[in-house]
Formats: sequence, C-alpha cells, structure tokens
Amino acid sequence: MTSAHRILILALALTSLASSHPIEFHRDPFRQLEEVWPTPTESRIASGAPGPKYWQQQVDYQINISLNPQSNLLTGTQVITYHNNSPHTLNYLWMQLDRNKFTPGSMGHQTSESRGIPEKTTFDNFEALLKKETFNGGFNITKLADLHDKPLTHRINDTMMRIDLPQPLQPKQTFTYKLNWHYTITDSRTSWGRSNAETFKDGTKIYQVAQWFPRLCAYTDVRGWQNKPFLGRGEFALEFGNYLVSITTPDHHVVSSTGELQNPEEVLKPTWRERLKTAETADKPIFIITPEEQG
Repeated sequence: MTSAHRILILALALTSLASSHPIEFHRDPFRQLEEVWPTPTESRIASGAPGPKYWQQQVDYQINISLNPQSNLLTGTQVITYHNNSPHTLNYLWMQLDRNKFTPGSMGHQTSESRGIPEKTTFDNFEALLKKETFNGGFNITKLADLHDKPLTHRINDTMMRIDLPQPLQPKQTFTYKLNWHYTITDSRTSWGRSNAETFKDGTKIYQVAQWFPRLCAYTDVRGWQNKPFLGRGEFALEFGNYLVSITTPDHHVVSSTGELQNPEEVLKPTWRERLKTAETADKPIFIITPEEQG
C-alpha cells in the first residue's frame, strides 16, 4: 500500500474484470480449496476433522457485575484463568473489547452506513448520527494486574486489547489475572445492536445486554489469534471454559441469563422456583414469571 496510483489502477482493473466476468468465487461449486483449507497436520487432518494431536484452549472466568439503572452504568470485576493447551509458547494474550465499537471514531462507526437518505431521515436517525460523535459507550479499564496486583503491560487497538505476559506462557501452563472495568449501556433509540437499554414512558427500563464483558480471543491451530476488530456485524468464536457469574441489580429487577442459577432461594419467589424446576424436564417452554405477574 505504498502507492495510491497502484491501488487505484488495481481497483479499476478488478472492477472491470468483475463487470465483464461476474463470477462469484465463493459460490463457485468447482472452486478448489487449496487457498482456504489449511495444510493437513496431526492437529487437523485433511478432512478438517481433529487429528490425533488436536488441542483447544480453555478460559475460565469469575465475573462480578452490578447495574446502576440511573446512569445505565455496568461495572464489572473479573478473575481470568487462561489454560495454554497448545504446543506453542505464548508471549501475549488478545482480548475482545466489543463495546469499544460504541466510541467516537471507532472502526465500527467509520464503516457503518447512515440509515435512510438525508432528506427523509427521522429525528432518531439524525440524533444517532450526532451521538456517534460524542457518546462513549466503550470499556473503561480501571485495573489490569496479575494475582499480586502488579500491573500488566497492555495496548488497546479499537475493539482489541493485547496483554503482554510477564513471562512466556509455556504449553500446559496457566496464567491468572484480574481485570476491572465499567461502561455505559447504549440507548435503544439512538443505537442499534444487541446490547441496549430501552426506557418506557413510565420510566421503567428493559436491558438487553450482550457482548458485555472483556473476553479472550480464540487461539486455534488454523489461524492463530482471531483478533480482527468488531465492526458491529458478524460473530466471534470463543474458547470453552467455566463461568461463575454474580449479577447485582435493584431488587425489583428480574434477570434472565444462560447458565445454572446457584441461589434461587434468594432471588425467586417459591412459585417461580417450582416452575423453574419443572422447566428443567418440560417438553415445551413454560413461563417462570407470567406476563400477568410481570405487569
């Protein structure tokens, strides 16, 4: 990318080629796979299936989060244990900070298109454009340290963060560290995505919270670190692991989450606990809290 003239000429040539020969290479049934299929190894054989020396990383999380509905602030602390099951020595770790997409100047904002044409745009769409220039909904990292509270060197690049390890992580070794953070949840009126706060006329709110905690990027035998930035679309593979999550909200909130509830006696009424138990073996979905009870 040293010459703008070369880039322009190449782009024109490719455009001309595409217009005269509209071949969709990714849908070509006769396309050979050598350029996209990894070379067979003992980790992954020619069919793509795991080989005799297949490995997969593991990441365990202990997460405590609390929600402030007045400010829509979500605050979290994490203890993360990374298991290096690969045959490689790792000098650094990559983490995903998906919420950094909602910061002024993010790559996600710069690559997104405006909703509707300018002369017909709605007030909410126009407000959303202005919010992108000022609203910061990204992660504020307040602590990143080892178990002895010694700060870890790190660098944040858009929605990715690289953590330099204090010493190389050898195969079959683990590394545990602490991470504290907070961010402001976006408003559903001016933000589109999987994680928003929706406020009703009576002041009550519903929070749909996804991609909400810093998490390790996948490290695989095929592509190494999967550390491409999050632009607001698409999905990411994650490492398997164990999660112990504590969620603190006002007592009139109801939390819906994946996982196995550890303290139903503290957070659910007796009737709701009975329904939850029934749901574990039910043939079809049932309400734990009915619409009438929810009000």
